[in-house]
Amino acid sequence: MNIEEKKIDLISRFIKLKEERAINQLELAITRLEMEERAEDSIRAIDSGNVISLNKFKAEAEEWMIQRRNTK
Repeated sequence: MNIEEKKIDLISRFIKLKEERAINQLELAITRLEMEERAEDSIRAIDSGNVISLNKFKAEAEEWMIQRRNTK
């Protein structure tokens, strides 16, 4: 079974759940896994030197916000 088939199988199983408690537990587990994956991605980026300074990040974020305001 490839990854896409596994995803579809998990979705099918999720749809069959009836208890809110079970759905909440699954949601928490998925959130934890997503956060772990983001942390691992961040560590890999740091290890490979793919980072920017906080000042550059702030400047880029401010520019993005200005552009966003101007497109509304």
